Order: sequence, then C-alpha cells, then structure tokens
Amino acid sequence: MMNNRQLAEAFTLIADLSEIKGENIYKTLAYRKAADSLLSLGREASEYWKEGKLGDIPGVGKAISEKIDEFMQTGKLGFLEKLKKEVPPGLVEWLPIPGLGPKRAALIWKALNITTFAELEAYCHRVASAVGLMCIEIFDVRSPAEYNGELLAPAAVPQEGAQRPGHIPGAASIPWGQAVREDGTFKDADELRELYRSKGITEDRDVIAYCRIGERSSHTWFVLHELLGFERVRNYDGSWTEWGSLVGVPIEKPSLVGATA
Repeated sequence: MMNNRQLAEAFTLIADLSEIKGENIYKTLAYRKAADSLLSLGREASEYWKEGKLGDIPGVGKAISEKIDEFMQTGKLGFLEKLKKEVPPGLVEWLPIPGLGPKRAALIWKALNITTFAELEAYCHRVASAVGLMCIEIFDVRSPAEYNGELLAPAAVPQEGAQRPGHIPGAASIPWGQAVREDGTFKDADELRELYRSKGITEDRDVIAYCRIGERSSHTWFVLHELLGFERVRNYDGSWTEWGSLVGVPIEKPSLVGATA
C-alpha cells in the first residue's frame, strides 16, 4: 500500500507532466497542493482511506480522492500512465536540473524538438560553437561582478539561481544600465549605436542578449529592437540561471584568468 511520500511523488509527477503538456494551470496547482498536503500530513493517507475519509485531508477534493483510492486498490494510476505516454520520457529526467523546470522543458521540446539530455547537451555545444565562430554575437548585460564570476546575482538580492558563476565564452560585457542617463531616460540613438558598436554589436549580425533571468536583457532587447531598429536581436529567456546550471557547457571566469570586465 502506498505511503504519503509515494503518493506525493506521484502527484508531483502528474503536475510536472501536465505542465509540460500545457494543461490547465489550476489543475496543475491542485496536484501540487495535494502533494504538499500529503507530505505534511500527521497520519498516513491509507488510514483515511480505510476510514472512508479521504475528503478530510486538506487540499484533497473529489477528483484527487478518487485517484488516491485507485492507487490504494491497485498500486498504480491509469491517468498517470496515460500522461507518461503523452510526454517524451527524457523530459522528466531534466526536471531535477536547477533552472530547468516543466515550462522550460516544454519550450525546448516544442520549439527545438529536443527530447533527450544528450540532444540538449549537443544543442548547447552547437550554440557555443556558433558563438566561437562569430556566427552569433552574444553579450552579457549583467553587472561586471556577475560577468566576472564574483557574484551569481545582483549584490542586493540572494545569491541563488545558477549553479556556477561566470559568463558564456566570447560574450561581451555591456551592462544594461549603460543605455540610460543618470535621470533614467534613454541616451540618444547615436550614443547607443556607438555603445554597442564598440563591442561588436551591429545590426547586420544576429545578436543575443542575456542576464540572470532574462529581465535586464529584455530592457536591452527593447533598446536594440525598438529604439535602434535591430531586426536580428533576441533575448535569451533562460539566461545565466539556465546556462550556469547546464552540464557540460563551457563557462568563462575572467576574474580567474586575469581578464578585466
């Protein structure tokens, strides 16, 4: 008979698979809430089940009670088995990787048709190779301390997110705040073009901006795309939280090799 931890793991997996599929967010949250409730429950759910009182468990409604009942009677759940067949099995293996949750797994699957870790690693190496061959100009808009690998996040926020510090090899450092004046207004177009041109960022190239979570780099994307008219600029949504947590991708730390920001 399944214990609370096993039930919680099953409902968490249902939530993850449902989120990857793009199912209703409220149903997904209901499964996560049920999993949390089962983990904090003072008694085994099997005792409630024997008493016919599954509905007394906080966060467990009729639909989830029925699923617990099926688990208790058969040791498995048809709904979960069906979900597993609808999502590539390799995607589930990615979920423990920090910064690579169900939403990003779904995006990689649907946008790039990548379904295994080996394919994901190979793709990251291809991106890194393209950067090294100068097919793409990629630049880092974080602070110099983050770029140098001294910090994982801005100094005023918790140092969390990525597993490793540093920056993508070949990426120029152009902190996002350099695009604005002290009063917070944007610099004029000529100043902005010169700022980016001095670091090799020109509108005849494919360029990618990144920061820690894609937030500061979205500001830079706006400057390049909306103010300067760059058509071939992208914002790396996963940014350093994703790159700095992937296995096998190259990372550079100029503070360790004697370079300056």
